[in-house]
Amino acid sequence: MKRTLSLLALLACGAASAAPLDLGFSVGIPRAGLVPLDLSATAPLFTTGDLTMWARADVTFAAGASLVPAFGATLIAQPAESYGAYRPFVGVGATTISASTGTQIRPTVLLGVQTRLNRPGLEGLGARFDTAMVFMNGGPRFNAALGLTYRLPLGGHQ
Repeated sequence: MKRTLSLLALLACGAASAAPLDLGFSVGIPRAGLVPLDLSATAPLFTTGDLTMWARADVTFAAGASLVPAFGATLIAQPAESYGAYRPFVGVGATTISASTGTQIRPTVLLGVQTRLNRPGLEGLGARFDTAMVFMNGGPRFNAALGLTYRLPLGGHQ
């Protein structure tokens, strides 16, 4: 568990030092009276041709519960910025899950689409739709979320 948290902290620090940095907030579909609220930091790792690889670190809280937050790390592949206004993405990673037996680490798959508004006065603001599949002992668990992103223009990048 400590190794996983250390890895997540390292990913978050690495993401924070890269340029540009996308910060996100999303609200998931309520389940069993709980509403998932997610905070994320996403930074590009490299671009090759028309594909950009991103690292994303997440912290997810369950509004309406006193559960321990979930921490996630995801490697995301997405078409480069020149692809168009709506850019799909796919990612694989891991997240922590609070269970009656303690905290567990589970693999995840992420699919979604994002856009940036690129309007005067709204530079850097964007929206994204995520669908996530977390692999549990009883089979996969699905969730979807709608959120906003803001790109910090670090190092002169927008």
